Amino acid sequence: MELRIFELKSPKLKIEILNLGGIIRKIETPDKNGIFENVVLGYENIEEYYKNPDYLGSLIGRTSGRIQNGEFILNDRKYTLAKNDGNNNLHGGSKGFNKVFWEVLSYTESGILLSYTSGDGEEGYPGTAEIEVEYRIENEDELVVEYKAVSDKDTLLDLTQHSYFNLSGNYKRTWLEHDLKIPSDSFVEIDESGMITDVIKNVKGSPFDFNTIKNIGKNIDPEDKQIQNASGAYDHAFILNNSQNIELYDKISGRKMTVNTDAPAVIFYNSTKMGENMLLTGGINSRRFLGACLETQHIPNAVNFSGFKVPVLKKNDTYRSKTVFKFSIM
Repeated sequence: MELRIFELKSPKLKIEILNLGGIIRKIETPDKNGIFENVVLGYENIEEYYKNPDYLGSLIGRTSGRIQNGEFILNDRKYTLAKNDGNNNLHGGSKGFNKVFWEVLSYTESGILLSYTSGDGEEGYPGTAEIEVEYRIENEDELVVEYKAVSDKDTLLDLTQHSYFNLSGNYKRTWLEHDLKIPSDSFVEIDESGMITDVIKNVKGSPFDFNTIKNIGKNIDPEDKQIQNASGAYDHAFILNNSQNIELYDKISGRKMTVNTDAPAVIFYNSTKMGENMLLTGGINSRRFLGACLETQHIPNAVNFSGFKVPVLKKNDTYRSKTVFKFSIM
């Protein structure tokens, strides 16, 4: 299938979507002076998306995050998955949804509907799953991402969007200068390898308390063990409080992004492992801390723990999830 770019437009948003991986390549939105600039990390050369080791802008599935040892038990049967992150399964496997071509079911300037059929046993997951993802612009300044799926067998399914945001515009500054609010009273610890554990910690009094708006860079405590385990910043699941918005700000540009989701958690990841050898849109070189992900999803590896809701899609049931990214001026 030919790699194609599809453009969505409104008076306040200009978005580029690829049929490969359902990837968001660009989101251009105005700053406080009305200047449109790109606020997500993307490659200058679209051929680089065939590799895309950092999952820039990608749709993620069948599951999001790591599954420990690449295995799980469902309905008393053990399943072994593709291992593409050491001994673990990461973001669905070696050929996750970020690596496949999606069929375009419909397309206008205000939205695009993508479809993909994931076969029984693909990357080790049970069941043939029919997936649909819609990107659409609403109210001129909102990007709605809506997921829908059915499977002919019980399976694990947990989809997310892996865009790296940088509201400074065209990568002028890192996310360390951004401000953030995450309505969450608890987060889940990771071990020294970066694998999520089943240890839930209260955020109060820690670098993980973003219940009020805080500068991200100033909130990092390099002596905190969890910060160290995430290579000097964040790569953690925050359990979201009900009916509240995640908010990201860049004071200099005046841009604000509000994230509303029906997902139970968000992974806040900070491109801590990103190298400097990638050429991004506008001819800018990639570097550490250049983008921040807000991946709305379930707790990764929940199937191997007790106490977390496991994202099981039952046979012939319908999976639905929705996240809205609203771009505005402070």
